[in-house]
Amino acid sequence: MTSLEFMSDELSRRDPEWVIEDQFLQDMRSELSELLSEVESSDLPEQFRSQLLKELCTLIDAINDYALFGIELLKEAANLSTGFVFNSFSMFAEERNNPVVQHFLETVSKLRKTLGSESFHETLGRAANIAQLGEAGMKALAKLEDVIKSTMG
Repeated sequence: MTSLEFMSDELSRRDPEWVIEDQFLQDMRSELSELLSEVESSDLPEQFRSQLLKELCTLIDAINDYALFGIELLKEAANLSTGFVFNSFSMFAEERNNPVVQHFLETVSKLRKTLGSESFHETLGRAANIAQLGEAGMKALAKLEDVIKSTMG
């Protein structure tokens, strides 16, 4: 065994790379593609629909590139979609009863959970604690949490 092989084996033993099952990736790709079609044919406001399509394409691209780039690109795509949810919470609040929006939130949550990320609810709590937002910010976070809870059951 060469020293390079030894170092590689030792690094893998100490810090194993997270591997996602091929079946999960196939299922998630199918679900995202189905959701893409749902968003395309939805009656959501044009700007909101366009951004949802962009987020879905980014997630699909990250899944397609998983074999080349590993989990980090997929985590980054999931985090960007999560950021979109938080930055667009007023649109999500207005459309919270729309099945397409509910499907989007459920799908991103499923992906986040598989990637070992915290739930939307945990992220909201962390944002409130870290940012120590003012009263208006706390009300906005509470409103967003209600939207997420109501759409995810």
